Amino acid sequence: MLYRSFLKLWLLPPMLNILLVAIGLAVIARYRRLGIAICIAGLGSLLALSVPLVSNGLLASIEVARPIDLPAQRWQKAGAIVVLGGGHVELAPEYGGRAWPTSDAQARLSYVAWLQRQIQKPLMLTGGTPSGSQYAHAQVCAEYLQSLFGLQPVWIEASSRTTAENAQQAAAILLQENIHTIVLVTQSMHMRRALLLFEQAGFDVIPAPTELADRKLPVWQASSWLPSADRLADSSLVLHEILGYWVHRLTGL
Repeated sequence: MLYRSFLKLWLLPPMLNILLVAIGLAVIARYRRLGIAICIAGLGSLLALSVPLVSNGLLASIEVARPIDLPAQRWQKAGAIVVLGGGHVELAPEYGGRAWPTSDAQARLSYVAWLQRQIQKPLMLTGGTPSGSQYAHAQVCAEYLQSLFGLQPVWIEASSRTTAENAQQAAAILLQENIHTIVLVTQSMHMRRALLLFEQAGFDVIPAPTELADRKLPVWQASSWLPSADRLADSSLVLHEILGYWVHRLTGL
C-alpha cells in the first residue's frame, strides 16, 4: 500500500508539476531550451488543471452514466443498493468527538438515503478500517444514516480497504444470497473504475452516480476560467481515477 501511495504522490498533480519544474531547472544551464520547455510544461499544466472548464471537462470525459433513470424498468430487478465508502474523519469535534463521514462520503450517503426511499431496495455499506484508524468506515456510515435519516442497512461489509476489495467482499456476501444485480452508488468520477471492478466480481451493475459534471458550465463567464485550488484538487482526483482504471485494465492490480 505504501508504494502505491508513493507512486500516486509523484504521478499526480501538483507533485508531478513540481517534479517537472525541478527537472527543468536542473537541466536549464546545460540545455536551455529543453529546460525552459519542461518548466513551461510543468507550470502551464498546473495552471490549466486549476481552471474550472478544464477540471469539469476532465470529469465529464470519464463519466459512464448520468443520474439513475427512476421510471426505467431495469433497476426493478436489482436485489440491493451498494454504497462505496468515501472515507471518514476519525475525530470530529463539532460532532462531539465522534468519527464522521467525509464530505465525499456524506454526498454518497445523502444521495442513497433519497434513492432508497424512491426504489425501496435493501442497502449494503462497504468499507473497512483504514490504516491508523480504529473505526470501520462502513460502521461510521451506518451510524450516520441511522442518526440523520433513520435508515438501517441490511449488510455492513467492514473488511475491505480498496475498491477492488469492496467488489470482492460484496460479491462474497450478495452472490451467496442470489443477488446478482445491484445499484451501485459512488461519486461520478469514481464510477468508471468501480463499475469495471464490480462487473468483474460477477455483478450486473446499474450505476447511480452522484456529484456529476456540470454540463451547463458557461464558457463565456469569467469565473469558468479563474484558476482555483479546489479545481486543481478535482482534476487530480479525476486523473487518479483514470490512472487507477488503466492500471487495473492493463495489469489486473
